[in-house]
Amino acid sequence: MSYPIVDDPLSSNTARLSISQNEIEEENPRSRVKDLLNSNDVYSLERRNSAVSLNSFAEEDESHNLPSAKSSPKKILQQKRRRSSNQSLNTATPPIKKERKVHKKKLKKQLAIPSIEFQTIDDKEHSKRFPFRNLRSLVLHIFNVPTGQKMKWCKIDHVDKIKNIVICSVNGLDVEPAITEEFKINELLQKIPIENLELTDELSFIKQNFKNVIRTISPGGKDTLYQPLDSISNIPLTKNEKKLILDKSKQDKITIKDLLLNESQLQQYDYPITKVDESWSETITPIVEERESKIFALDCEFCKAGHLQVLTRISVIDFEGEVVFDKLVKPEEEITDYVTKYSGITEELLKDVTTTIYDIQLLFLSTVFKNDILVGHSLESDLKVMKIVHMNIVDTAVIYEHNRGPPSKPSLRWLASNYLARDIQIGEDDGKGHSSIEDALTCLDLVKLKILEGRCFGTNINEIPIFERLFRTRTNETEKNFKSMVISYCKNPSNSEEYVDKHSITNDDEILEILNQSSDKFPNFSIIELKDLEYNLKWSLPSEFYDGKLDHDIKESHKRVNTNITKIYEILPDNTLFLVCSQSKNPSRMYSLQRIRKNFQMLEKNGILDLETLPNEEKWDVFKNDELLNETNLARESLLFMRLKTTTATVNNND
Repeated sequence: MSYPIVDDPLSSNTARLSISQNEIEEENPRSRVKDLLNSNDVYSLERRNSAVSLNSFAEEDESHNLPSAKSSPKKILQQKRRRSSNQSLNTATPPIKKERKVHKKKLKKQLAIPSIEFQTIDDKEHSKRFPFRNLRSLVLHIFNVPTGQKMKWCKIDHVDKIKNIVICSVNGLDVEPAITEEFKINELLQKIPIENLELTDELSFIKQNFKNVIRTISPGGKDTLYQPLDSISNIPLTKNEKKLILDKSKQDKITIKDLLLNESQLQQYDYPITKVDESWSETITPIVEERESKIFALDCEFCKAGHLQVLTRISVIDFEGEVVFDKLVKPEEEITDYVTKYSGITEELLKDVTTTIYDIQLLFLSTVFKNDILVGHSLESDLKVMKIVHMNIVDTAVIYEHNRGPPSKPSLRWLASNYLARDIQIGEDDGKGHSSIEDALTCLDLVKLKILEGRCFGTNINEIPIFERLFRTRTNETEKNFKSMVISYCKNPSNSEEYVDKHSITNDDEILEILNQSSDKFPNFSIIELKDLEYNLKWSLPSEFYDGKLDHDIKESHKRVNTNITKIYEILPDNTLFLVCSQSKNPSRMYSLQRIRKNFQMLEKNGILDLETLPNEEKWDVFKNDELLNETNLARESLLFMRLKTTTATVNNND
């Protein structure tokens, strides 16, 4: 039986489906390309550099290779394996992981704004003015340095957010209200509202940026005022720390130039820095430029002419201990007391002497030049009597310290006994007096010993600079970049260390230049000294190198101070604690009384004091003593303004 031939499309489709899967793969051009790429190294390298993805091949192959309903399990397994292989060729970027959501509490802490608030402590110890020295604890607390004490007087929120502290000293802000019957109720308050101050329009920055002022008291004794910033800059040491410092000091070699008094010290110890009148002389630069600096030791002996000290002997020796000259001097004034017990001078010794003080000045100026170094003990007295100005001084009464510390000075006799095991000035006991050559040699030997033993030898190692402590307590790598900075009026500041940069300025405007240069990496802790107002008020003598405005116009000085502290504040980075401190009462009378007392005691010590010949203003009595105590209490009064600069102003940030 024969069947007719029918042109049926289904038949032809069925025929095509009967073709094996392998034949389809052989005829599929994409499969051949893929096999070629997988087997050829060159093509493999080109594939990595190509922008064409193999995903498209794999996806289309899968659509071609979908198993039919009648496919065998073996074929289905082969196709699944091919799909797995194709997926391994997929080079697409994996899906991006979803960022973890920050916890609300953690986010709140990250966005927190720090604040600070002064809190008055209600007890007998803190019932009066706030001790200025307590600011040291605040600095250490903010920078996470253990102090062993809880700070009760200040509340700080988010202290870890405060990254910088700047303390500006602006002496002369005498803006505290006078004590009246109305104000007596609040006279014991440590913190008073800013509107209670007698601020002029020229001090607008203080009016606008501080909510309160803290009434403080500067460090000092009943008749002495200490430098307020020194109480912040130094921290008491432990016994182990003292030993380590002395050992290190001996290893760090110094020269005699490291022992020179700086400009500030010369003023502090009352050295003559300018000629008083035409009878005075000043050391000059040597004519021969190649002449090297030399070192001389000097000592003088004095007698009394009324209430004046007059030069009667001078001895100068060189660094090798050889006597350069030793001269007796006949004063113009009539000697009323030879003070032989101390001077060793008698009337007989001076009987045939014709050398005058003018001869000594010529001899001294032809021997000692401006660049030479003079060594001696409290040489300010010697230079005043000689009427000589010389600036390169090494004073053994300064480089060695009294057990009680400054302002007390050690005697030369005590230093010789304690450090040189040498008995000097024994003539004082038998009435024969001192030897100026012996004293000069002793000073020279003390300086040589100091150079050998190190800068800290002979000093009271009781404190460490706060800058070093802040630097040494840093732990992790980021904190090790901690840096401090001091900007002050000091002609010869001690060298900058790895932990503190020291800058000397000649006027207040230079402060802004230094701060702008430091803006990229602003120091963590800074102390800045502004002197414009203090000098224009005549509260202290301007430094020799001061070149700022000196018009004594207080209104204009207030404007300049206001401009400078405004610009300083603008430069500060966010989260900086800005402190402005000011000695608010005139210390001039206190300094004057201290000089009168010192001169009177020196006259009394050196011999018979004829009170009748002394002017009343130079006499020291119980009335002047009481006046000194009152003036010292006034001079210690000071003010503190505190503000925390943040991105968002808050009430507690303006204390």
